[in-house]
Amino acid sequence: VELDFNAAITDDFSLSGGVNYTDAHINKFICPTGAAVTCADAINGKPLPFAPKYKGTVTMDWRLPLNLDGFNVDLNSSLVYQSKTNFDINQNPYAIQTAYALWDLGVTVRTKDDKYSVSFIAKNLTDKQYKTSGYWFGAVNPTTGAPILTPAGNVIPTLGKEGVVTAFYGNPRQIFLSLGIDF
Repeated sequence: VELDFNAAITDDFSLSGGVNYTDAHINKFICPTGAAVTCADAINGKPLPFAPKYKGTVTMDWRLPLNLDGFNVDLNSSLVYQSKTNFDINQNPYAIQTAYALWDLGVTVRTKDDKYSVSFIAKNLTDKQYKTSGYWFGAVNPTTGAPILTPAGNVIPTLGKEGVVTAFYGNPRQIFLSLGIDF
């Protein structure tokens, strides 16, 4: 289910955004050749990896009424939210990204004819650390999907000598300065 909106509150101020609800689950998992017959029992009915249940965004654009001779100042800001998601079909607890929100902000000064502009842009203003994907190459319990660890707490590898747990992170805070000429 998805809902989008765009509202021009005044000539100089607008809001836009959207909300998404996804209830994606694995209905029928086909086990690899040689896997235990019960392997599907641990996966069927579980949430689909990389499919957060909720996502949303809201964006504000505002042309500030500063009455600067020859210039306009625009302010924009957006907030993006994503609920918890798992990156592993076995629902491994080491492959989860908890819910997070990212805040972006921009200020643009432009000539009244929009020919020249200078923009200051900040992405991920709060410097939120978040994962965009991840992989687990370690043994898991075929019934529960839980990681199987050695008595010392180490991963039992299924790839290489030590196993692999990898996470890819989204961009940290980024600050940009942009100069524009419209010709």
